[in-house]
Amino acid sequence: LQPDDPIFSLCAAAPDEDGPIYAVPAAQLFERARTLLSAEPRAEVVQKQPELLRLVLVQRSAFFRFPDTITLQVFPLPDGTSTLAIYSQSNYGYGDFGVNKDRVHSWIGLIDAQVARRPAP
Repeated sequence: LQPDDPIFSLCAAAPDEDGPIYAVPAAQLFERARTLLSAEPRAEVVQKQPELLRLVLVQRSAFFRFPDTITLQVFPLPDGTSTLAIYSQSNYGYGDFGVNKDRVHSWIGLIDAQVARRPAP
């Protein structure tokens, strides 16, 4: 993916890193991610848009039950593989102590454990 790709215009936030590329079609990646992430503790799917391959979840903190909103969207790539973007944000407060970034890394790890990445070129 290149910085001028339309995928990069979907979110105003700067990405922390490139999305992983998976060796499966987008619909398959979306369903696997939906299954895995909806089973996460204190997480609830609040919006499912299968036609856009997009999920919106709310996950609450364990102690204070503060809600964080997480948006996941899967994108098909021309070679039949797919990638995803995950955006996690706190709804209250000014700092999150790295919780959102850690969540994104953890969730990508969950997906990686179940879905093969495309081999490096």
